[in-house]
Amino acid sequence: REFLAFLALAGCGGNVDYELQPSPKGTGGALYAPVPGYGDGNWIPVLMFGGLSTGITYEIQKGFYVRLGRQVTVWFNIQLTSKGSDVGVAKLNGIPSDIELEPLDAGKFAAIVWSNITTAIFGMYASAASDNTLSLFKITAATAVGPAAVTDADLADTCSISGCVSYIMPPG
Repeated sequence: REFLAFLALAGCGGNVDYELQPSPKGTGGALYAPVPGYGDGNWIPVLMFGGLSTGITYEIQKGFYVRLGRQVTVWFNIQLTSKGSDVGVAKLNGIPSDIELEPLDAGKFAAIVWSNITTAIFGMYASAASDNTLSLFKITAATAVGPAAVTDADLADTCSISGCVSYIMPPG
């Protein structure tokens, strides 16, 4: 892996690259020094309705995360073969680290792709919650005041949801 911070400056006629110093890259791109606070790995996203996951089965259930300092970005991909029998608000459990919501209230936005949803949804996003889960929200034609929570009634048995969200970990 290459650890490279990249910044695109609009109107400057090009891009400016900023590399971490000291560079963790050795000969042939191999790492010769760890980057402090860096970590990555897999995680297993668990869909819950009302805090439970009774009878939910998956065709695909995978996640990946990258941590750099206190910032964590998680990617998830789930495809159900059955949404089970529980009812209530949909959340993803199992994220790889604690979430700090103050002072930045971070983790509000995510890129989400979905299919086989029973409600006509124009948009969906995930928000990091104080109980260390990702809450799923929908935007529909009927959403006059703002986004509403995704529930079991919005998802078909064979739905799929994938996306990513970034959040900040507590200090220490």
